[in-house]
Amino acid sequence: MITSSSTTPVAPDEIWYDFVDGLSPEIEPSPVSPHMQFTSAAATSTDGPTTALYAGYNLGWPYIELYGGQMPAPINIVATNLMTGEVYMSPANYSDTSLQMPVELYLSDAELGMGQPSNNFSFTNAWFNADLPKLLDMPPDEGLYGVTLWLDDLITTVQSVQVPGNKNRPNAPPADDEVTTSGLVTIRKSTDSPSPTDGEIRMDGPLPDAGNRIYATLPNNVFSSPPMPIDGATPVLTLMGFCQRSRAFFWYRDTSFYAKAKKDDIYSFDFDPFKLVTPPGGPESIFIVSQLGTLRSEALWIPSDQSSGS
Repeated sequence: MITSSSTTPVAPDEIWYDFVDGLSPEIEPSPVSPHMQFTSAAATSTDGPTTALYAGYNLGWPYIELYGGQMPAPINIVATNLMTGEVYMSPANYSDTSLQMPVELYLSDAELGMGQPSNNFSFTNAWFNADLPKLLDMPPDEGLYGVTLWLDDLITTVQSVQVPGNKNRPNAPPADDEVTTSGLVTIRKSTDSPSPTDGEIRMDGPLPDAGNRIYATLPNNVFSSPPMPIDGATPVLTLMGFCQRSRAFFWYRDTSFYAKAKKDDIYSFDFDPFKLVTPPGGPESIFIVSQLGTLRSEALWIPSDQSSGS
């Protein structure tokens, strides 16, 4: 059980679904303002030192209509090693595969396209907690991670989270489906690049008149104030893609991106999202996020009728 009664919280062996006083975030109930939040704290477990994640969500249309009573399983917990760019990911349910159920969708693209019914004000407001490194199968070494909650087009701010070393954790690899395509990202100035925005990576696309590429722009202070919690550390560019129906997840990292872009004083880049994500069962809605250290984009939605890249 996770409690806040002791100096160091205790993390359970599996997901815990209650509000934990002093640790869980306050989540404002609202039928029209979907949002997620989380906090983290050093904790102990039966396997030794760990990090506990305390999360909450307020979700209305279309999320509860899409996913019914399956929450919080459709929420992805994503942790990127801020030094290496390696990505660890799990849906918000226990990591034992025997306890995982396939996530189903209960709205079609056509129903989504019709928009929210005027008389629909239903929403859900709840919490969940987890042993972060156990759920995400993180390696036994100590590490600094950028952690987010991600549900379709909804994504939280990246928080830097220190995960303690623990020799009892298995030496598991990062998330499956790392994309290793050479030259996926092109650093260049383009008239197709969006205007910069403070505090985030702006993305636009895929643009049919520009080879169905996504164009991205970094904020103006990205080179003077590197988005890293450690002085002198170099942020890694990570691209991530998620398929809504199949739940397939893809990721790519470019460890040399920041140094090259800074040397050339270029704040924009572009890439082909269909070389990052390949829906396994044919066209479906996909969502793309770019992250540079603790800086991220919003989740860009590519509808199913565009996800073939044609």
